Amino acid sequence: MNAAAQRRAIDDAVAALAHRLRQRDQLAAQERPDAHAFALEFVTAMHGHGWRPTNAQRNPWVSKPIRDHSDAAARGAALARQLLEHGPASISDDEEEHQ
Repeated sequence: MNAAAQRRAIDDAVAALAHRLRQRDQLAAQERPDAHAFALEFVTAMHGHGWRPTNAQRNPWVSKPIRDHSDAAARGAALARQLLEHGPASISDDEEEHQ
């Protein structure tokens, strides 16, 4: 299943669930099924339409960071603390070169 087909399948499942929730909300309070029974019915219906749980895997389209940015984050946090404690004049010239 490609990304577009997966997005359509998710959109269809959300639309089906929203439809059923609206139907459930229109019932009188004493006629509404409890949440567990409602959820079980919905998952059973999805299973009947071919939905199957699978082992979750990382999305291959998500890019990985090229390098570790923890040093830059630590330097930025230190600069922010310095600014809060001492004001903008406290930033040294060598730190301004990194900006």
